[in-house]
Amino acid sequence: MEHYSSKSSIHYIYPGEYTPLPELERLADELKVHREGTVVQPLVNVRDRVESFTIEVAIPGVKRENFLIALKDHILSIALFVKSSVDCVTENFHLHEFNYDCFDRHILLPDNVNPELASASYKEGLLHIYIPKEAAPVKTEALRIVVY
Repeated sequence: MEHYSSKSSIHYIYPGEYTPLPELERLADELKVHREGTVVQPLVNVRDRVESFTIEVAIPGVKRENFLIALKDHILSIALFVKSSVDCVTENFHLHEFNYDCFDRHILLPDNVNPELASASYKEGLLHIYIPKEAAPVKTEALRIVVY
């Protein structure tokens, strides 16, 4: 299995399918671009359970491949990068309350979470992230979490 490098355009995602990922530098630049109108952040639920943290993010109408989830220094970063389609830009909406083209959400977690065993899934408009806890503080490097 090949490890991801910001210079490559193809990344192996378990269980073995090829999925192109956005370049990390391009994604970071896109997240800094000023957006016209109101920037909408998705609604988030964070549950602190005895054995784990579970995070749910309500974000309808996107693909799991567009999420970039990472955990570094006990900060969970959830980013989404979607290029708007031409139809969406030129369409006249009577009411348009959700359009998550780009966002970057950060959630501070305690030092006893173990991101090595974290998992994420996206189904029916909800992103579910499960991060187990340990009895003692855990030291880890920056880690990406793949969405299934």
